[in-house]
Amino acid sequence: MIELLVTTAILGFLAIVSAVIVSAVIKSQNKTEIINEVRGNGDLVIAKFERDVKGASLIVRNNQRRLTLSYEDSPTVIWDCSTSNFTRNGAIVTNNDPIRGVRIALTTTLPFTRECSFTVAPTPKTPGIPQIATLDFTLDQRSTAQRQEFQIREDFEVTVGSRAYQ
Repeated sequence: MIELLVTTAILGFLAIVSAVIVSAVIKSQNKTEIINEVRGNGDLVIAKFERDVKGASLIVRNNQRRLTLSYEDSPTVIWDCSTSNFTRNGAIVTNNDPIRGVRIALTTTLPFTRECSFTVAPTPKTPGIPQIATLDFTLDQRSTAQRQEFQIREDFEVTVGSRAYQ
């Protein structure tokens, strides 16, 4: 009877240790997936923004969260980050899925505003000098249902010069 009791206690202990290890592995995997999703979306925004700015002949900052890019031979492109999503000509650039998607983060202090801004120099445009546009933003995961330890915030910044500056 004692042998059976000892065996049951050992098996119970091993089951608890195994459950803790499996749980830690799953948490780590989930956190890695969330980080990769946020970083991947940030890299996507940067790549599209760089492509648009490099070909622009004129860059105009409408306000801190809206930028207009004009081209000599194609339609104007408008970047906007005043809502929780980046939009390019009204189309959402990032993944906005309610669970796996990302959003532009809010500041952590009052008044709450989106952590996104555009800057342009020189303004106004000077002939023969390229304009430099900077996009500074913070992304976090869209889902608020997950536990606090899975809440990810990533800062991004990109500075790009236009090539069409005649």
